Amino acid sequence: MSNPVSPKISRPIQLPEYADRIELARIITEIYFPVSARTLRTWPLTVCRPSKRALHKTQEALDYAEHKLATAPRYRQNGA
Repeated sequence: MSNPVSPKISRPIQLPEYADRIELARIITEIYFPVSARTLRTWPLTVCRPSKRALHKTQEALDYAEHKLATAPRYRQNGA
């Protein structure tokens, strides 16, 4: 996947190679769906700790978010 285009912004987004959970939550919320940094702790992502802060590969997180969106249950709501 190349640099994704957000539905809210019509230009490609420059993404960092690695990001912490707070930054990843912002990126995924901008591109796919709302998610919190705390939720990302439960996702099966590889962690790199060059310092005290946990970093994740941005592309790995985006791939998993895309997978979650594609496999999410779909149903029709009854409108009133």
